[in-house]
Amino acid sequence: TRNQERNISVITINPTTSNVKFGGKQTFKASEPGTWSVRSENDSTNGSTVDSNGNYTAGKPALASEQAASDIVTVTANNSANGSASARVSLTR
Repeated sequence: TRNQERNISVITINPTTSNVKFGGKQTFKASEPGTWSVRSENDSTNGSTVDSNGNYTAGKPALASEQAASDIVTVTANNSANGSASARVSLTR
């Protein structure tokens, strides 16, 4: 019909920002089920992971000389029908 509305769902993630120490943990929740991924913005951190439940574990600096460094990591929740949502994680010592 002319005035028929479509029910559109968009995925969201919570929290959208987080501060985590190297080696620390943060749990993210998505509004829709799907897959998770993690990406380091400057590749100075090794071993950051996120599991299928949104449990993020921060990696550690790749080199001992980078121990004082910081990094920004993006954690993304993906749902094939409803898109994706990302959170920004600031990693510090």
